[in-house]
Amino acid sequence: MRLSTCLKCTNGLKRKFLLLCILGIVSFSYLLFRLNENVVGYISENVHKIHSQSTSLERQTTYYITENVHKIQRQSTSLERQTTNPTSINNLLMDEDLKNIGFESTERHEFKSPYIKNPVIYNENTSKILESKQGQTKIISLHRINSKSENWIYKENKYNVDLKRCPYNCELDPYGKKEAEADVVIFMCIGMLPSPDIKRRPGQLWVTHCYETELTNRYPGDYNFWKNQFNLTMGHRLDSDIVIPWVRLGWRDSALLYKQDHYHAIASAKSKTATWWVNNCQKDRMDFVKEMQKYIDIDIFGKCGKKIDCSYWFDDFKCRRVFNTTYKFYMSFENAFCQDYVTEKLNKLFKDRAHIIPVVKGSLDYDRYFPTGSFVNGNKFQSAKDLALHLKELGNDLPRYSKMLQEKDRLSAMPFRGIDWCDVCEAVHTKKGRIITDIKQWSHANTCKKNEYLPKI
Repeated sequence: MRLSTCLKCTNGLKRKFLLLCILGIVSFSYLLFRLNENVVGYISENVHKIHSQSTSLERQTTYYITENVHKIQRQSTSLERQTTNPTSINNLLMDEDLKNIGFESTERHEFKSPYIKNPVIYNENTSKILESKQGQTKIISLHRINSKSENWIYKENKYNVDLKRCPYNCELDPYGKKEAEADVVIFMCIGMLPSPDIKRRPGQLWVTHCYETELTNRYPGDYNFWKNQFNLTMGHRLDSDIVIPWVRLGWRDSALLYKQDHYHAIASAKSKTATWWVNNCQKDRMDFVKEMQKYIDIDIFGKCGKKIDCSYWFDDFKCRRVFNTTYKFYMSFENAFCQDYVTEKLNKLFKDRAHIIPVVKGSLDYDRYFPTGSFVNGNKFQSAKDLALHLKELGNDLPRYSKMLQEKDRLSAMPFRGIDWCDVCEAVHTKKGRIITDIKQWSHANTCKKNEYLPKI
């Protein structure tokens, strides 16, 4: 009986144990199922996230590559355009090259003027970009009246005279030895003969170069031959086909400008009001300045004034230094009131950092072509007295005067006189020649007027 009872107990325990095992297995399976579901969900979610990030990254990468391919293509296209456009190449490299000679590009300044212009600068890097220049080589011949004469425009102007760095192909014949084969022949107005001493070949362009006014440039008495002969004009007038101004300025590199207190110190050190160096003792001009002398001190030097141990103060370093540190103003008065006529007097006042303010008077519209704060426009005053009193007031106002010195110092004369031969070369390639029916009519008719030096009132 005990045995059977024990067996029954044993069987009961087994059944309980078996039930517990089954329950444990079911519970464990359920837990595994839930854990697996969470893990799978987590992995699935992050796989989607990674895929999403990957897709986004792929899109970003694709966009970046596409954008930069387009950018590279645009730059390549731009460079291709620049390669075929020498002017663009010049602008591309101009800033660095201009800084090397103390200037900065006119493109940085809103004020534009034909008298403020970048020189053509082409360095070795530019030459590499310019695989070939534009146009076939044009021979430019400078006509000489006789074997002993030397063409002034070559003697005095040597900037880019070799033409090697110019965007167009040209060859300069300075002594007229290739006139017979030249594409272009330039004649000086002064010294022209009643008829040319050369034979013109078909298609050859003739250019007249009048660097002075009608008061100096005189044609021969019988100049009929010269009618219908010229094709292009060249000279100081702004309506010339090839403009060669007496004044050629550039913007000084702003990094080279002084601080305002430096200009104030320069102004404070000056002891006299004005000066004038003059060799042409033209009566009405002399009378005008003498009237001004009644109200302010003006020292006159040169053939028409005091003798001084200088050939010309602009060109003598010692004299230039004395003038620049002593005088506040310089009388830059023209001896002729002719169209667009402004001479080297004004140009030299911007040379070598001359800290002296020009007082200008002539036919040019000065306010249009030069920054108004860099000079005094004598044309605006009704009398010599009014101008003199204005200079007296301005010279005694140190803040205002020193500000003018600073404004003027922003400009500097170019390191060459007048002609940039790259300009000439470009013009003979790009300007269309025509027949000028009466060259004297163009150069002399109504281009000058009586000097406007007002009565002494």
